[in-house]
Order: sequence, then structure tokens, then C-alpha cells
Amino acid sequence: MIEVNDASRRYGGYTAVDHVSLRLRNGLIYGLLGPEGAGKSTLMNLIAGCLAPTEGEILAGGYDTVDRPLEARRQIGYMPKDFAPCSGETVHEFLGFVAEVKGVHAELAVRQVNEVTVAAGLSEVRDKLIRTLPEVMRRRLGVAQALLGTPDTLLLDEPLRGLDDADADAVLSLIVRLGEKKTVLLSGTPGDRTESVCDRVFLMDGGHITEERDAVKPAPAAEAEAETETETAAEPVADDTAADTGEEADLT
Repeated sequence: MIEVNDASRRYGGYTAVDHVSLRLRNGLIYGLLGPEGAGKSTLMNLIAGCLAPTEGEILAGGYDTVDRPLEARRQIGYMPKDFAPCSGETVHEFLGFVAEVKGVHAELAVRQVNEVTVAAGLSEVRDKLIRTLPEVMRRRLGVAQALLGTPDTLLLDEPLRGLDDADADAVLSLIVRLGEKKTVLLSGTPGDRTESVCDRVFLMDGGHITEERDAVKPAPAAEAEAETETETAAEPVADDTAADTGEEADLT
């Protein structure tokens, strides 16, 4: 459970996050949607414990991110928007390094690195240098490192940014699988495909949460096709005889 209670973050005279409150219940996928500059990344950094709120409090698994930062961070796996792993390491080396930084014991780290490599679909590139990977694989790597330490909640900041439809499909499929066992908060912009995998969404603008609602799911392909066929069948067809005589067909 993640709780944000009346949290704000100011930089001098600029307020990036303004008195935000929200709850992330266990076992759901949440979307945080808003335009560039809405405050999404700042809010993500606050929840992850990378920034301290100027006002308010944030609890992760019941631990205050300011008063109990180590315990709070263990509840959360975070992929920042500008995720930039060391390009001179292999996938396997990088994940091992992250596990060490997170304090995962050596024997357990070996197992976890193997598990997240498989979970994120990185098995075939585990020994490749990160700088040789296509962008979609780097995003998968970002998700994999967030999974280390077995957190209950994943924060993924704009995981679809810059991806084409095929690569976005691959990342979304991964997020859906992870959402079966984890609470997930992923950010995106209105009109991208973030909402398609979410259960609930928060709309953010100007540092405020302006709305919380159920996610709008796209219609399944078969259902959409059936609706199109029904609409086509219902369209009136002009009378050929009327066309031949130059008269308008009676559509009443």
C-alpha cells in the first residue's frame, strides 16, 4: 500500500507538486497521466523516496519515506524516466551491481538476477553490452532492475516514451504480467497507450491531481469488428431505380 497525504514539493517559488493525496491499493495497475510539466516525474521521485516532500507525508508499506527511508525504499522498485544504465556493462553485470546496491545478499542476488532476467524477457541478451541493446530492451532492463529486492510496488516513469507500436506492445505485455503479482504505477501522456493496461488512472496537471477514475479500456478487436459490421449493416442503401430515374431514393 502506498499513501500520499497532502504532499507538496517546491523549488524556490515554483511548486512542482501541490498538495497531492492518493492511495495505491495492492494488486492493481494505476496510470498517472498528464502533459509534460504536469509534475508526474516529481511525484514519482517523491513516492520512490528520491526526493523529500516540502509538506505532507508519503508512506510505503506503512513506512514514512523521510523518517524510515530504508524500510520505505525496500517496498518500491523504481524505473525513472531518464533511466540510463552504465553502457559499458553487460545486462548480467549491471543487474548484479543493482542487486548489490539494494543490499540483496550474495546468494539470493544470483537467484534474483536470474529470475528478473527471465521475467523481463532478457535471457537472450544477458551477456550483451548494454550499449548494443535496442531501446525496447533497455526499457525491459529498467523494469528488471526495479524488480530486484522483490518490492511490492513498481513505479515506472513513462515506460512507453519514444517506442513504436510494436515495442510498446512488448513493454505493455510485460507490465500486464507483472501486474498479476505487483502493484504498478506507470506514468504517461494523454493519448498514449498507458491507460489501456490500467485498472485506475490519476489525471495530473499543474502539480495537482485533477481526477481519479476507472481506466477506459479499448474494445477487444473482435468486439470492435462486430460493432463495425453492425453499423455497416444498418446503413440505408439507395434504391437503384431512383438513381436510374434521376429521383432521390426514399430513405424513410
